[in-house]
Amino acid sequence: MEDEAPVNLAGKWKMDRSENFDEFLLANGVNYVLRKLAGTSKPVQEIIQEGNKITIKITTGFWDRVNTFTVGEPYENEEQGNKFENLPEWDGAKLVIKATPKVEGKGFPTVATREIIDGELVQIITIKDVVCKRIFKRLP
Repeated sequence: MEDEAPVNLAGKWKMDRSENFDEFLLANGVNYVLRKLAGTSKPVQEIIQEGNKITIKITTGFWDRVNTFTVGEPYENEEQGNKFENLPEWDGAKLVIKATPKVEGKGFPTVATREIIDGELVQIITIKDVVCKRIFKRLP
């Protein structure tokens, strides 16, 4: 695989606005109290990119998560105690990560995309039939 990526997503990005986040969390089985708590956070995503090698550090104030991967190569991670097999791919200038639970009945298949539109990082997460859109502004 070539090391050239079609777009550079690198930077620190703070969430500015969100659509359907509570519905997304509900579809993911998150309880009411945690959904309301998560809904108040304004996470920061720091994306470090060297060609197709990407590290995404997410800080919410409640928890931190770091995932490092190479586009085109599967990797594993854990979310809410559930293990997932992830496949990151480029779709034009859009980073698409398809997550599949490693254990049936433990988590749900999810697709997350990230792309830059009009200078903002737009993340769309789909689980079941729920689509959540989160828009991030670049931090200086």
